[in-house]
Amino acid sequence: MTFENFIIMLDNHVGLINGFATLLLVVVTIGLAYFNLRLWLAQDRPYLEFRLKPADENQKNIYNFYIKNIGKGPAIDITFKIDNTTYSRKSLDSHEEILLDAVGFVDVEKYINGVQNIHYKDINKKKQKHNSIKFVDMHEIMTADDE
Repeated sequence: MTFENFIIMLDNHVGLINGFATLLLVVVTIGLAYFNLRLWLAQDRPYLEFRLKPADENQKNIYNFYIKNIGKGPAIDITFKIDNTTYSRKSLDSHEEILLDAVGFVDVEKYINGVQNIHYKDINKKKQKHNSIKFVDMHEIMTADDE
């Protein structure tokens, strides 16, 4: 087959070639849109962290119990239980931290092991649920936000 015959064959089948190229572009565009949507949804996810911090540097037997959103999006309609007491909050913005309770040394174990049934929603109203928590003991860990 000469080059001229090849060009003539392509010219005769231009509609078929355009159809396959368009179909390929549609498939690639759908794939890119899917992964873009997943990235967009992931950027707004909140993540709750519970912390115990000493209330006073000189007094090591009283702690403040905090909840902090370390995720990139706000947490909405937050509920959780500690020892049959239900806590709730309407929202918690990204990197916002609030004081929940002052805790005596004897009750520290209750707070460390007792946070249960954590429910909240992200900005897209997608429900998040955690049966256990990521608990941070502030005697051992300092984050960049705390320095």
